[in-house]
Amino acid sequence: MLARIIAGQQGVDVRYIVTSFETAEPKFLYNTVYYGRGEAELFIKECKLGLGSDTSPCQKATANQFRLLFHAAAYAILHGFRSTVLQGSMWARTTFAEIRLRLFKIAGRLQVMKTKVRLHLAMALDATQRVIWERCVCLGLK
Repeated sequence: MLARIIAGQQGVDVRYIVTSFETAEPKFLYNTVYYGRGEAELFIKECKLGLGSDTSPCQKATANQFRLLFHAAAYAILHGFRSTVLQGSMWARTTFAEIRLRLFKIAGRLQVMKTKVRLHLAMALDATQRVIWERCVCLGLK
């Protein structure tokens, strides 16, 4: 059994882990097993809330499976976007819902030419949003 107890201004935070592992170190158990499980649950929650994958409105199971496949693909794309493009910015730890609202639901126009792609953004965009989209353009041209 492993116990983690933190006493602070907000009160006492007590967490227990009961396990059948006999040789594992307590720090390994907490950081890998316990924390890893909670992180996986947060990923699932983010997929449900941020992408709407918790709904299955179709009557046929195959249609709902196909919908879930699209949600999984969108999750993979957004996760990659957040870990590469948004890395090191104030948006790096935001939820998918916030990324969709603040970065994707904006007015813009994409102009595709023979040798380049030009992204025209709305004038009302703030500087941090412009930096993110300029970073996307730079990553796409390499």
